[in-house]
Amino acid sequence: MDKTISIILRKPPHGGMYPAEGLRLGVACYHLEPTMIAMDDGVYTFLKNADKTVYQKHIDFLIECEIPLWVDKISLEKRRLTKNDLIDGVEIVETQTIQERILKSFTCLLF
Repeated sequence: MDKTISIILRKPPHGGMYPAEGLRLGVACYHLEPTMIAMDDGVYTFLKNADKTVYQKHIDFLIECEIPLWVDKISLEKRRLTKNDLIDGVEIVETQTIQERILKSFTCLLF
């Protein structure tokens, strides 16, 4: 088992602070090399046109530190979104790869 964590963003960035808090945690524990995973409505966190005022600095820091920002392919497709809708620096990942990462993680935190 890895000594890293998976931080899963499942809620949309509008109407709450869940994604912002998840990203903030990623920044706080960047030394543990977390993997940020956006699934379900969490994929909206990384839209180009989303208001990221509250958490843009967190995204910038995570990208600078080369922390993986993953977006679940199926969640993206269900919302009829594509790579072109997302900010630079995120990677679209197959669900199976995400599941494998979660199983190898020391812990998973949901936001």
